[in-house]
Amino acid sequence: MKLFIFIFLLSQITIAQIKVGTYKIVSDSLRTPELILKNDQTFSYSNRNGVSCLVWYQTDGTWKVNFDKLILIDSVMGFDREITKTTYLKRTTIYSIENENLHFYKQYWETSKSEYNAAKPIFGDLVFKE
Repeated sequence: MKLFIFIFLLSQITIAQIKVGTYKIVSDSLRTPELILKNDQTFSYSNRNGVSCLVWYQTDGTWKVNFDKLILIDSVMGFDREITKTTYLKRTTIYSIENENLHFYKQYWETSKSEYNAAKPIFGDLVFKE
């Protein structure tokens, strides 16, 4: 009986659904950051909002959904505090899923390389476009 109750309660937990496709920050700019979620659970994030291609940024990684959170995992270049050494950091970015909107929740990097700062963030609230 306890097993039946446990399975029943577990089935009542709602897990947010996520649409694969393109999400963008709502803006008047033609070049807003965009997140593309693919069916194979990979993603591409690009930010071409700067006037120069020297500051444009793109990263690729994997994604998964955990209840009402979208979790993005990728690697990003990190610099030490004196900007003399670089390394790649494993980065985790979390968004809350609300209907077809993604709300930025939290971002962190692997703690084993805490002396490094990540170069380019993933940020902003996103809306499903296509």
